[in-house]
Amino acid sequence: MMQQMLVGLGGVIENTIIPFGLDQSSSGNTDFMNRNYTPPYNDSRRKWTFASWIKKDTSGTLWLLGALGNNNNHFNFRINANGQIEAYQYEFSAEYGTFTTSTGATSAMDGNWHHIMMNYDSTQTTDSNRIRYFLDGSAVSITTTSWPALNQYTNVADGNGNTFIGRNGYTDAYATDMKWAETYLAHNQRYDISKFVTASGNPITFEDVISGESSTTWNDGFAFKYANTSNFGLNSLSGSPSNWTSNGYSSGDQLTNIDVSS
Repeated sequence: MMQQMLVGLGGVIENTIIPFGLDQSSSGNTDFMNRNYTPPYNDSRRKWTFASWIKKDTSGTLWLLGALGNNNNHFNFRINANGQIEAYQYEFSAEYGTFTTSTGATSAMDGNWHHIMMNYDSTQTTDSNRIRYFLDGSAVSITTTSWPALNQYTNVADGNGNTFIGRNGYTDAYATDMKWAETYLAHNQRYDISKFVTASGNPITFEDVISGESSTTWNDGFAFKYANTSNFGLNSLSGSPSNWTSNGYSSGDQLTNIDVSS
C-alpha cells in the first residue's frame, strides 16, 4: 500500500499511515485487555496521560479506560453516543474520592479516525487544570465539572482490582464497533498533545513517541503498537515488567496500514 503523505504546518511532509491496529468492530464484541498491578509510586495514580487513535463505527458508548478498585469503586474514561467526552470516578464506599468532568458533543463518533487524549493531574493547584481533554490535537472545553480534589488518587492501577482497555470499570460493557491504533498510558507524566500528534493533527510515529521512554519513566505504564498478533497487549516500553492480557482477540483482528486521514 502506498503511504499517504501530507504536507503539514511549515511545509514539512508528514505520514498519515499507522502500521498496525486492532479491529473490534463486530456488534456485541466483548474483547478487552486488562492488567492487575500497582505502579511503583503513588504519584502514578494522581498524574497520568492516556492517548489513543480510535475509529467508532456506531453511536454506542465507547469505553476507553476503566478501573475497578475496592468495594466496586471504579473509574471510567469514555465517549458517549453524541461524542461527549467524559471521565468519572464513583465510590460505593470511601477510597479515593469521586469526581466527574465532561464536554459538550464532539465529532468523535462520526466513523472517522480520531486521536483522543486525557491528562489527569490532581497535583495541579488550580482545579480546572487537573483534567484536560484533547481531540485531534485540539483542547476540548469541559462544560460539566466536579473536579478531583487536590492530590486525589484514581482507581487506575491501584492493585486492588483491574485496569481495563476497552471495558467499563464496573459493569460488563465493552468497546464494541470500533477500532484502535497506538494506545498509551504514561503514569506520572502530564504530556502535551505534541507528544503524540503533529501541529497538523497527524500521527507522530510510535517509535518516536516511546523513544527514550521505559517502564521506569512511565512507571509501569504501557505502549501498545498492536504488532504482535499472539498478544495485542504486548508492552513495547523497554524494561516492561509484564504485558497486558488480551481477552478474546485473535490474529484476524489485526489491522495494517491504517490511513487515519481517510
